[in-house]
Amino acid sequence: MTPGREYMIDKGPAAETDNVSGDDHQYHAIIPVDFKASGVLEKNKRWGDGLQQFLEMKHQLAISQMSNVTNYMSNFHYFKRYINGKGIFGVSGTLGGQADQEFLARHYKTRSYAIPAHRHSKLIELPVIQVSAGNNLWIQRICETACTVAERGQVVLVICEDVKTANELQTKMENQTRDPNKITMYTVSGRHNVEKRKFDGGNIIIATNLGGRGTDIKVDDDVNKCGGLFVLLTHFPSNRRVEKQVFGRTARKGNPGMVQMMLCRDHLAPAYQGQSIEVMRHLRERYEVSRIADMEKDELLEIEMKEQLFSTFCQYLGDFERNYTDQEKKDYTKATSRRNPNKFDYQPALNALKECWALWLTVHEEHINRHDDTETLKHDLLLQLQTTGDMLLLGKSDNFYDHVKQAISRTDLHCRNRSKSDCGALSCWEAIVTCHEMYSAVALYNQAFITINLESKDYKSKAKQLLQRAHNLVDVYLSESTNTMVSCNLSVTSDFEPHHKEGTNFQRQMEARLNTFKSWKGYIESAINKLEELDKSNDDAITEESSVYTLSEQTDYITKNELEALYDYGLGIVFEVKKKPKFCIDALICFILGVIQIVAGILVCALSFGTATQFGLGLISEGVSDIISGIKGMIEGSFSWAEWAISKSISIGMSLLSAGFSAIKSVYSTAKGLITGTKTFASVADDIINSGKHVFKSLKGTAQKAVSGTLSETMKKMASSTALKQNFMHATKYACQEIGKQAVTTALNYAVDVGVQKLFHSCLQDVFKRTVSSAMKSNSALDQGLTKVVCFGVPKAVLQKETPDFKIDKKNEEEIKGLVESGLAIEDLVSGYTTAHEVIDKLSTVSHTAAGILNQKGIVKGISLATELAEYTTRFVEILQTIPTSAIINDKFVPTFLETMEDIKPYDHDGRHNLPDVQRLKTDLLNNIVERVAKAFTDACAQHMASFSTRELKKHVNSATGKAVSNVLGRYETQRFFDDQHHKHNMKAAASTEGKPLSEKERIELQDYVENISNEKRPATAVDLYVLTKSGLLDGKGIRFTVVDKKGKKLSEEYYPGTKDGGGDITLQLTKEPLKTKKKGILSWTRSLKKRVFGERHPYTGHFDIVQSDGSITAVESNNQNCLYHAIIQATDNGQDNDIRDKATKLRSNVQKEVQSNPNKYSKILKLQKGYEQTCKNTGKYAITGGCKRARDDNNKEQAYEQSIRPMEKSAIAKTYRLGFVGNYKHLKNQRGKRQRTNNGGVDSNRPNNNSPVNSDHVPPKSTFKNALKIIEKDPQKCQNLKEKNPKLYDIIQNAKNDPDGRDLMAMEVLTSHHRQALTTGNSRESQRCRELLCNTAVSGDGEKMIKQSLILAHPMTSQNLREDAGPDLDLGLQRQPANNILSDSDTKHYYKIGNLETVKQYCQLGIIDQNQRDRLLSWVQEDGHLNRKTPEYKECLDTIRRNVDKVEDTAGMAK
Repeated sequence: MTPGREYMIDKGPAAETDNVSGDDHQYHAIIPVDFKASGVLEKNKRWGDGLQQFLEMKHQLAISQMSNVTNYMSNFHYFKRYINGKGIFGVSGTLGGQADQEFLARHYKTRSYAIPAHRHSKLIELPVIQVSAGNNLWIQRICETACTVAERGQVVLVICEDVKTANELQTKMENQTRDPNKITMYTVSGRHNVEKRKFDGGNIIIATNLGGRGTDIKVDDDVNKCGGLFVLLTHFPSNRRVEKQVFGRTARKGNPGMVQMMLCRDHLAPAYQGQSIEVMRHLRERYEVSRIADMEKDELLEIEMKEQLFSTFCQYLGDFERNYTDQEKKDYTKATSRRNPNKFDYQPALNALKECWALWLTVHEEHINRHDDTETLKHDLLLQLQTTGDMLLLGKSDNFYDHVKQAISRTDLHCRNRSKSDCGALSCWEAIVTCHEMYSAVALYNQAFITINLESKDYKSKAKQLLQRAHNLVDVYLSESTNTMVSCNLSVTSDFEPHHKEGTNFQRQMEARLNTFKSWKGYIESAINKLEELDKSNDDAITEESSVYTLSEQTDYITKNELEALYDYGLGIVFEVKKKPKFCIDALICFILGVIQIVAGILVCALSFGTATQFGLGLISEGVSDIISGIKGMIEGSFSWAEWAISKSISIGMSLLSAGFSAIKSVYSTAKGLITGTKTFASVADDIINSGKHVFKSLKGTAQKAVSGTLSETMKKMASSTALKQNFMHATKYACQEIGKQAVTTALNYAVDVGVQKLFHSCLQDVFKRTVSSAMKSNSALDQGLTKVVCFGVPKAVLQKETPDFKIDKKNEEEIKGLVESGLAIEDLVSGYTTAHEVIDKLSTVSHTAAGILNQKGIVKGISLATELAEYTTRFVEILQTIPTSAIINDKFVPTFLETMEDIKPYDHDGRHNLPDVQRLKTDLLNNIVERVAKAFTDACAQHMASFSTRELKKHVNSATGKAVSNVLGRYETQRFFDDQHHKHNMKAAASTEGKPLSEKERIELQDYVENISNEKRPATAVDLYVLTKSGLLDGKGIRFTVVDKKGKKLSEEYYPGTKDGGGDITLQLTKEPLKTKKKGILSWTRSLKKRVFGERHPYTGHFDIVQSDGSITAVESNNQNCLYHAIIQATDNGQDNDIRDKATKLRSNVQKEVQSNPNKYSKILKLQKGYEQTCKNTGKYAITGGCKRARDDNNKEQAYEQSIRPMEKSAIAKTYRLGFVGNYKHLKNQRGKRQRTNNGGVDSNRPNNNSPVNSDHVPPKSTFKNALKIIEKDPQKCQNLKEKNPKLYDIIQNAKNDPDGRDLMAMEVLTSHHRQALTTGNSRESQRCRELLCNTAVSGDGEKMIKQSLILAHPMTSQNLREDAGPDLDLGLQRQPANNILSDSDTKHYYKIGNLETVKQYCQLGIIDQNQRDRLLSWVQEDGHLNRKTPEYKECLDTIRRNVDKVEDTAGMAK
């Protein structure tokens, strides 16, 4: 076989897959060429029987794996499948001769017809020339002919038999001073593409049969004028089809063209030599007939036999698949409950059967060639398949490769759950051990991996034995591979030209294979050593696996193929053995301690009622910190009690600091006196003891307050379940919020540390590398040292042999690299400051914390400044030490490195350093040193710079993040609750004792605060309540105070006892709810989230109520921030509005006078309250921002309503149900529900409207506005008229879109029985007519008329009059019987008049009617116009009903 003829060396199909551009020789492969017919490079075709591998070895290419054919489909039978359909149809100009047409007719049932050409052919066929003087003359004649034709303006297409001839022609023409730009090669379709060009005269195209088949070569018009494309065929084709295809390249589409054969007689078959072209064609036709006949008798029969055998195999394969369920076929990992768990998995079993079929086909190839009996072969095949299939179902196979595939899948399944089961992988690998050393080593290695993972008895010893056996086998394989490489290199002579002169693919392949196995051997040795170490220390082992592709850092194509081959052998992973981290009990204990602290803190906060709140919150914070530390310790497997103790010491120290700074200061001054000699040891001891007593007393007092206060207060307040529940709930909420805050902060700190260090690393990497590289390359001492080291491994005999291509032995090269590696003292380049770090970090933590507690003390500022100075100085020195300067390289690194190389024999400068491979290795070593040193400097400097910069960054980030997270979680609300609790406790303790006389300075500081007490715009505080109850301003009465939400749920409860035991109590209830917007949507939600992140709080709205002794609620008229005093006055004295306001102002002034007259009595609570307001900056507890006016208006309406219903006979019923009360529907319904909950002990008894005695009646009905909206939407003119005449009414109608239930519309509280009697309700025909009348009136824009009609139709008595006046009853539901009402007619008229008057006023405020219309309507209602049957509005309503009656009568008459 000749290269350039039967095959070529070119880039294989993998180059296209990897998108390789250029001539990368690593992708070179043996590619068969169809030179006899198409000239195409068959890249996806591979020769069998070892021929492909033989040619690869001949040309020193990478040796590929041998493969077998498992799927068989011939072209002959593929096209026969079309016969079963509509048959084969096609058009061809090169179908062949009569023999070819008869062949197609016999086998494919086709008929052939000759179709006349569309244009007359202008093809000129010149006489055939046979050159008999040898190959060189033949080549010369071809060149001369082509050049002559090209010179006369034509384009020449030279068709060669093979690529070798084409290359010879190209070389010959270029040597004859032919312009290379005028010569175009077309031998490889993917590389040369001539169809995209348009050729002008003088061009020569040299091609193989690739250019003579299906190629459309375009020429310009001038070429056609000179005779067109000239085709020069240089070989005699094997059949007529190829010849016609070549000649068909020219004279296309009516254009002129010329063809000529120029043959070499020596290349022709003996039968053709000396014959004319006609005789040659005749002989070729006879040969073609004979060839087709032989093919039908031999080749086609063999193809038919293979097809039948393959069909037999496919049929068995289908039967075999029934042994597997659909679940087993889809995913073997989910097939857990199988009848035969030992059988091969589905895919490995199919692969095994395919392999069995391929091997059987190879073994019986001779039987097929002899045309043995097909049935006998089928029976033998089925027997072989049946035997193999039965063994596979039992988990057995004679082919070790089947076990490899099964073991790979089972090992993958084992890796998903290592500790439980081997998933059958061990037995699969054991079956492979007795095979080839290569597979045996992989099997032993994988067995060791699984054995370690299972941790069975004595697993470490078993794994060591398995790994040792694998190690020995790898050594054997390495030795054999080395010998193979040497033998192959020796066997390749100069007659076999390598595909690449500078390093062949075969050499690269063997080097990659040896390096890969050495790397794997290193993994095995490391695992053995680690197991021995763990066995001695009696520690458990775990495996940490990585992909087999980590065995080599090289990513080239050949290395990747070698690693893929290892994967196919079963080596899918390599592993390292590491010490199994033990469960950290200490970290678990810390975690449990944290949980205990949190529980204890919650209980302290819940049961102390403010006496030990700060202590409880501190316990919760410390508990959360311990939980996070415990979790980190359990994850990392280590925990330091020393670090924990230091952290706790800081916390305790800060507690002592906050307990008594003056005591610590006293100790400091005492110690200073001892040093200076101003105090004796006895006095020092006394001072220290006194200071200790002071601190102890301070702590003791705090503890006593916490314990005694907790016990006493708890016993008193346990009866108040509300307070206890609230304390417990808020304490639990605080613990959850603290966990969230610290978790986010911890995660953010980690991210900041990693991110900043990576940032500095990326910024410094290139800069440091350039600096280090420049310094080292300019250092002559380092250059001489590396030369000495490299030349030490090169024998002097190399110089005598004068071999310019000398290569350093790979083993010596590895030893030299290891020697240099051992001499790199990189760790000494950067100085360690670990101890200094720890000390400064702890001092910095203490100083920052102390400064936060006592930032006004100068001594703490001094300590903080000193620690910061020490910290910054140390960090700065570290950073300077880690910047790679020339001085550090030349004065520190190079001398240290050269000292380690002193034992090497000096180099005598004999010329070895000039060898190319020595220079190459020295450059590699220098680059490696640069990489290592630059990396060390980069890592150290980045770490120090990150440590230096992240402290301040994390401090600010933690502050901002902690605050934001706390705000999002609502921690400020929880903190405010406990601040209130603690403040309440301190106020009670201060109120129980009288304070000391105030100094002048204190009196001046409190004077402004006291003078502001009488300011009505200032919210009331606890000071006001204490002064009111502790003085005689309330005649000894106490104040009981309850705060509830809008649903009536108790939030807190306080009691301020009076000075007299029997003086009674004032019980007040404050309803508070956040004043929030009701806007919806993403934008509104984003704004709300932003406000929450920044801690913006909603103002509160609500109102005060007085809780009477019988449990009833009385609303309070409030004014501005003086609402608390209004509530107290109204609870103690019933008076008019102005009287209450004046009395509230006077009472507030009396409180101020009481404080001014008894400053010592109230000094403690004044100081506490003032400090609390300055610290918390919280709105007064009893202030209602934004809700005062509404509460006052509601109270005014309530009082006016109560006065108006007094003349009624049953005013109590009207008051209870608020009959005639007017407001928007939503407000009325909420108020009714609230009253019912209060009267029923907090249980909501607001039943549905059809069962409730009271209903809120819309005036007019809500359907009026909805129907009006439909009308104006359909009629733009009515819409415009309404908008111009009554814009406010237009707005109400438009709002029906957003308020279909009428929750914001005007309504009146009426009895349900009256509601049902009104003509505005119900589904009767007259009610529908009445609502239609109101709708039309509303659309007209006449607000006054709409209100009159609404009041008439909504009144139960007027509605009954209308029914009576409408006419006789026609039994069609037109008349309703009056209900049994609980009110008399006079009371009904009275409360409806009250409601109608208020309705008119409300619609005037809404702008539906003006002031004049309001006055007219009020007079109309006062004069009972809504009850008068003679008004125009009444008559119009009556006419509407009568029209409905008339229509019904007509309908009834027609029915009769």
